[in-house]
Amino acid sequence: MLPITDPIFAFTLLALIILVSPILYERWRIPDLVLLLGFGALLGPNGLYVLERSTAVTLLGSVGMVFIMFLAGLEIDLYRFSRGYKKSIVFGLLTFGIPQALGTLAGLYILNMDLKTSLLLASMFASHTLLAYPLAGRLGIARSEPVATTVGATMITDVLALLVLAIIADSARGVELTASFWISIVCGMLGLTFLILKGVPYIARWFFQQVSEKSNAQFLFVMVILCGGAYLSNFARVEPIVGAFLTGIAFNRLIPEHSPLMSRMTFAGNTLFIPFFLISVGMLVDVRIMFSGTRSLIVGATMVGMVVLTKFLAATAASKLLGYSRSEGRVMFGLSVVQAAATLAAVLIGHELKIFDDAVLNGAIAMILVSCPLGFWAVDHYGRQMTVDAPVKTVPVRSEQRLLLTVANPDTVTQLLDLTFLLRNKARPGGIYPLTVVKESANTDEAVARGEALLGLCSAHAASADLSVTPVLRVSQNISDGIIQAARESRASMVLVGWSADQSASVRIFGTVMHHLVEHCSSRLMFCRLTRPLNTTRRVLIPFQAMASKLRDLPALARDIKNLSHQIGAEIRIYSTTADAATLLPLLKNTTPSCRITSVEVSSWDAIKQ
Repeated sequence: MLPITDPIFAFTLLALIILVSPILYERWRIPDLVLLLGFGALLGPNGLYVLERSTAVTLLGSVGMVFIMFLAGLEIDLYRFSRGYKKSIVFGLLTFGIPQALGTLAGLYILNMDLKTSLLLASMFASHTLLAYPLAGRLGIARSEPVATTVGATMITDVLALLVLAIIADSARGVELTASFWISIVCGMLGLTFLILKGVPYIARWFFQQVSEKSNAQFLFVMVILCGGAYLSNFARVEPIVGAFLTGIAFNRLIPEHSPLMSRMTFAGNTLFIPFFLISVGMLVDVRIMFSGTRSLIVGATMVGMVVLTKFLAATAASKLLGYSRSEGRVMFGLSVVQAAATLAAVLIGHELKIFDDAVLNGAIAMILVSCPLGFWAVDHYGRQMTVDAPVKTVPVRSEQRLLLTVANPDTVTQLLDLTFLLRNKARPGGIYPLTVVKESANTDEAVARGEALLGLCSAHAASADLSVTPVLRVSQNISDGIIQAARESRASMVLVGWSADQSASVRIFGTVMHHLVEHCSSRLMFCRLTRPLNTTRRVLIPFQAMASKLRDLPALARDIKNLSHQIGAEIRIYSTTADAATLLPLLKNTTPSCRITSVEVSSWDAIKQ
C-alpha cells in the first residue's frame, strides 16, 4: 500500500534515488541535483505519493540545508576573499538591492499587494541558496575569484533578506518596531558573529590537540558545533543558514582541504544530507496547483520572471563593474539565481502568518522549480567555459611531485601521512610512496611482515582521505642506503623522514642515518618532528640561510611551502638576510596558491639562528 510506511524500505528507495542520480547525470547531462528535486516531486505527496515527507526526511533535509552553507564557508579561500572582500560587498549589495527594489514595485503595481507583503515578496527574489556550489567544486572553479565573490555576496544578501523577513514577521505578530527592537537585531547579529568566529576556533584548536588522531571524534565534534551554531542563529533573529555559514568560516583554517576530516565532511554532506534536502524540497512541489487558476498563473509567472530578470541584471552589472569575463558573469548568475532555503523560509513563515496566500506559496515553488535547473545549467555550461578560458600554465619537465615517506613507527605514521597529504598537489603528476626499510638480519621475515602491516596502515589511512599511495618495502644492509636507493628508483622529488629528539629511540631514523642522507641523497629532504596537530598551526616559520636566493630548486621549494601553508590556513613568516629578501619575498608572493606572507630581514645567518 502507498505511501511506503516501512522505514527500512523508504530509506532503501531514497538511497536508490541518491545512487542513480549521478549515473543518470552522466547519461542525460542533467545535473544530479536537479534530478533529485524531480524525484522528490514525482514520488512525494503531491506526485505519485510513494513517499511521505516524514519527520526523518525533514530532519535530514534541515541538516542538509545548513550543510550547504557550512561547506561554502569551509571551502572558501579566505585569503583571497579578504583581499577581494570589497568585490563581494559590491555584488552582495547589487544582488540584494536590484531584486528588492524591482520586486517591491512588481508586488505593488503588478500583483496589487500592500507594501508589507510586497517587501517580503521582494526579499524572496533577493535571497538565494548555493545549491549549485557543489557543481562548481566538481568543475574545479570553487576557489576562483568570481565564485569566491559570489559566496561572500551570498552571505550579505541572505542576511539582509532574512533581516527583512524577521522585521516583517515580527511586525505581523504585533511587535512594535521601536528603537529597542532595532538594537536587539543589530546586537544579535554582532553577538552571533563574534561568538562563532572567535569562540569556535579557540575551542576547536583545544579539542583537536586533545584528540588529534581520532578522526571519528573530530567529525562528531564538527557536526555538534555546526548544528549548535546554526541553532544559535535563532537567538539573533536570523535563519540557521547564517550561523552555519559563519561556522564554516570558523573551521576554514582548521580543516585542511586534503585531510581525512575534510573527506568525511564532504562525503557526509554531498552523499547524505544535501541529497535529502533536495528531495525534501522536491516533495513540496505541486505542479497541478500552479495551473489551478488565473491568479496562480499570473503570480507564478511574475515571480519566476522577476527572479530571473533581477538576478541576471545584478550579475551582469557586477561582472562589468568588477572586470570579470562573460563566462564568469554567467557563473555568478547561475550561482545566485537558485532559490531554495531562504525562499522557503520566507514563504512558509509568510504563509503561516497569513501575509501570503496559496498563490504566492505555489509561485515560490515555481521559482524553485525553474531557478534550480537554470542555475545548474548556467554553472555547468559557463563553468566549463571558465576552465577552457583560464590561462594554460606551462609545466616544466621535472614538475612531477613524487613524495617518498619513510615510516617505521605505527604511533606516528598517521601524522606523517597527514603532512604528506598536505604537501601533495593534485594538480601535479606524481604520487605518494610510503617506504619502510627492513635491515637484513636473522629475523628478516618477521621484520618484513611488520613492515607490510605498517604499509597496510598507510594505505588504509590514505583511503580515508580519498587518496591513493604506492607502498614500497625494501630489505637492505643499511637503513640510509635503502632510503637513498628507493629515492633514486622512485625518482622522488622529496623524502620525508621522521625525526626524534630522543637519540636512544631505535624505532626512529636519527643520528648518523640523518647525516648520511644529508650528504648522499640527491632529493630534497624534510625531517619531521610533529608535536601537535598540523591544523592548529597558525604560522609557518622559514629561515633561509645566506645566498638562499641562488638555490637551484628554490621555485619548487616555494611552491611546496605555499601549498602547505595554504592547506592549513597558516601565515608564512620568512627569515632571511637583507640581500636575499629582495628575491625571496617576490618569488613567494608570486607563487600559487595565495596566502599571507611576512618577512623579517636580518644582517647575517648567525642573527637568524638567534
